[in-house]
Amino acid sequence: MTNYTAKKIKLGLKAFTKINNWWDFFLDYLKLKKGYIIYKIGDKKIKTRARTIDKAIITEVVLEELYFPKLLKLPDNAIVIDVGAHIGSFSVLIHNKMKNGQVYAIEPSKQNYELLLDQIGINDLKIKSFKIALSDKKGKMKLYEGNHSARGSLFREEGKNFEIIETQTMKNFFEENKIEKCDLMKMDIEGGEYSVLYSTPKEIFDKIDKIFLEVHEIDGQNKLDLIEFLNKQGFKIEIKDKSFIYAVK
Repeated sequence: MTNYTAKKIKLGLKAFTKINNWWDFFLDYLKLKKGYIIYKIGDKKIKTRARTIDKAIITEVVLEELYFPKLLKLPDNAIVIDVGAHIGSFSVLIHNKMKNGQVYAIEPSKQNYELLLDQIGINDLKIKSFKIALSDKKGKMKLYEGNHSARGSLFREEGKNFEIIETQTMKNFFEENKIEKCDLMKMDIEGGEYSVLYSTPKEIFDKIDKIFLEVHEIDGQNKLDLIEFLNKQGFKIEIKDKSFIYAVK
């Protein structure tokens, strides 16, 4: 049995315990579902699009628990910023980890953002949502769709389809929302992480305790340079599966 096969079996078994309506997960895997699927995970619901990358995101967030490592400890009043929220899977589930905290969910894609709003509504959560992208400047940029809904990127020009979206810097976002402390920042922005982080001043990093970050291959950028940069901002780094970084103070 290969490691890949063993991992698939392990994740399949985990689906039985993590997803209340686990049968929908397997039916979608077999491409036997159409339209929308609402997964029931504990007392939360996550609405997804059948036969899309949404199932893989559920796998990553719910089954692999990439954003919920053992080192994750949050106060009840935690401030969490979800940069690249996609359809809101992480935003909804991190809400369970605190009683009086606040989640800020940032997602520039129109279709993903509409589903993010659906998640907030069906779960009756007070998540603050923003249809913007973080970048190294405030203004407007092209968001390229990529080959699926989780590949939208400002820097990877995949295909001809794009939408014009609003951008802000990290500094802009913290100042406009009066954020003085961020207990956890989750970031998955398809190559945009380099320009966002490199353009963020030390005074903002001083307000952030943890960054859970997926790093992507982008021409002209180097993952090791980014790790060294985060080290200089006061973070200790753990690397998982070569492309996933836990930066913790």
